[in-house]
Amino acid sequence: MLDVNFNQIIDMIERRKNNAYRKVNEEMILLYLDVGKFLYELIENSKYGDKITTKVADFMKTNYPEVKGFTKRNIERMVRFIKHIKMMRLRHHW
Repeated sequence: MLDVNFNQIIDMIERRKNNAYRKVNEEMILLYLDVGKFLYELIENSKYGDKITTKVADFMKTNYPEVKGFTKRNIERMVRFIKHIKMMRLRHHW
């Protein structure tokens, strides 16, 4: 009879699964930063300002409805976060 603890396989699976979740979360954060930066710059160079966030939210809902997280409110948060980072850099000379 083979005396092996196969629970180690479950531990391996769980560890890799957790690593995958962390990597996906990291990529989502980077995506939101990229989108926020892109839209922040667009808004800064536009005369329409906050209408851009509404247009993007509507665009995403119509053209890419299966992607979650791109509501007007979340998009505004992405842009606001980039604005905050830029203000902090100016204050602290980063």
